[in-house]
Amino acid sequence: MIEIVKFIENLFLSPTIVIVVLLVVLSLLRKEKKRLAHIILITTVGFLYIFSIEPTAYILNQTLERSTPLTFEKISSKMGSFIVILAGGVTHSNRNYGVSELGGASSRRFLRGIELYYQLEKKVPVLYTGHSSPTPDYGKQESILAQQYAMLIGIPSENFLIDQESKTTYESAMFVREFFDQKFPNEVNPQIFLVTSAQHMPRSLEIFQRKGIEVVPIVADFSGKMAPLTKFTGLLPSIDSLSDSVSALHEYIGRVAYRFYR
Repeated sequence: MIEIVKFIENLFLSPTIVIVVLLVVLSLLRKEKKRLAHIILITTVGFLYIFSIEPTAYILNQTLERSTPLTFEKISSKMGSFIVILAGGVTHSNRNYGVSELGGASSRRFLRGIELYYQLEKKVPVLYTGHSSPTPDYGKQESILAQQYAMLIGIPSENFLIDQESKTTYESAMFVREFFDQKFPNEVNPQIFLVTSAQHMPRSLEIFQRKGIEVVPIVADFSGKMAPLTKFTGLLPSIDSLSDSVSALHEYIGRVAYRFYR
C-alpha cells in the first residue's frame, strides 16, 4: 500500500504529470484529435493555476492545521509518559564533506519537543522516531543526529531515546505501540505527547489512535500563511504556493490511504 501511495504521489504531485499530459496532447494532435487535446490541455493548465495561487494553498493548509486544537500551554507531566517526536527529514552534504543536519521540518519539531521537555521540568523523556537516510552508510541517520544534538544541549541519552528503523508514520506508530507493550505491559492505552508538523498532525493522530495510543498533540512547523490573500500578486501562480498546495495534498492522500492500511 505504501508503495502504491508513493507511486500515485510521484505521478500526480510532481512534474511527471505535466510531462505525461504534454505527451498525450502531442499524440492526440498527431492523430488529428484537436478538440480532445485542447480540452485536456486547458483542464491541466486550469488545475495547475488553481493549485499555484495563494488562496488555494491557504485553504488546503489551514484546513489541516486548524483541525488540531492547540494544547501547548495547558499541559502537565501527568498527561503523558513520553514525548514522541516524529522524524521529518535530514539533509546530507555530498560524500566529500560527510555532513548531515536536521531538515527544516525536523529541526522545528525537534525544537518544539525540547521546549516541551524543559517545560515539563525534565520529568518526561523523549522518544525520537524515524530516519530518512537512503542507505546506512550515507550520512548519519536522522534519529542518531537528533540524539547527538540533544546531548549537546545537556539532555542525557537515557532521557532521549531513538528509533532507527521506522521510515513512515505508520511504522513509527507500530514501534511506539510495541515499545510501550514491552516497557509498560499493564498499560492498555499508553499516553504520549506527540510532536509533529501542524499539517502532518491530523494524519498522525488517526494512525496513533488506531494503535490504541492516547495522544496529546503538540504542533510545530506551521505553514505561516496568515490570510487567503495578502496582496493582489497572490493571484499570480508561484512556486511557493504550488509547493504548499502539493505538501497539503500529500497529507490528504496519506489520510485516505492509511484508512485502508491496517
